[in-house]
Amino acid sequence: MKFQREVDGLLHNHINESTRNTYKIGVRHYLLFCQSHALNGLRFTPDALLQYLGYLHAKLLSFSTAKVYLSGINNYIVEIGHPSLQKHTAIQRAVLGFKRLHPPLNDRRLPITLAILCHIHGNIRNTPSLSPLVKALFWSACTMAYAGFLRASEFTTTRKHAAHTLQHRDVVIAHDSVKLRLRSSRTDQHKAGSSMELPATGRPVCPADAAQRYLELRPLPVTHDEAFFVLHDSSPLTKGIFGSHLKNLPHLNGYSTHSVSIGAATEASNQSPAPEEIQQAGRWKSSCYNGYIRNKKYTMGLHAYHSIGCSISVWGL
Repeated sequence: MKFQREVDGLLHNHINESTRNTYKIGVRHYLLFCQSHALNGLRFTPDALLQYLGYLHAKLLSFSTAKVYLSGINNYIVEIGHPSLQKHTAIQRAVLGFKRLHPPLNDRRLPITLAILCHIHGNIRNTPSLSPLVKALFWSACTMAYAGFLRASEFTTTRKHAAHTLQHRDVVIAHDSVKLRLRSSRTDQHKAGSSMELPATGRPVCPADAAQRYLELRPLPVTHDEAFFVLHDSSPLTKGIFGSHLKNLPHLNGYSTHSVSIGAATEASNQSPAPEEIQQAGRWKSSCYNGYIRNKKYTMGLHAYHSIGCSISVWGL
């Protein structure tokens, strides 16, 4: 067919690469299960998939993980030319049973609230093993993530290539604010991008001041698409490095890279803004932002939302 290559590209890109990579994990797990249980000849049948669900249940896998695995397997089955099994009656009933027997666990990730953020600042300054650049980088990343409700994937990367993370050209610092252009995020499936302006606060937690101090120590950019947050050798800040520095700080057990946006949402909720304001600030597309909000015992009554607000608008690349 004349345009088959283009058609194949369209079909391949109905999901993004990060989702595809996640799906591949489920497919590999399923194929190994079929191989080890003599189900190779039946692996694309409802019976094989039901047996796999029973196996996951016996292994006490969480429902959320099982659901992702099943979505990946079904996508793989369809892509190689077999009919979808997603709406098979027995499979649907088994999935509902799995969900009922595996209720979601409480999210134990702690929020980094404004008070904790100030504690982190003191820890960073008093850690002699960190270089001035790393101290400035880490503090700027923390304040920027907190003020902008940023996910780690929006300002860090998982590899050397920085095409989808915050780049040097995406950050504009003025005396009264820092402006960001986010290239992509988990809630931006079509890569439309978004922009935001984080106002200077004139307080210890100030994203504009922290970004300016970091830029004074940052290695000069070599290319126009270089990551904004880089280390001494100009390699981009990865999610692993950011999370490692966070966990290595004293008295921060139970905190993760998600803790910053969880803390921002928690503080905002306790200042009682309208729910749609929190949803917009975090660029959430649904009420899933409620899962980021912790109860009031984690906050100190500080008016974080009003002192570190941001405005958001859609932009095109």
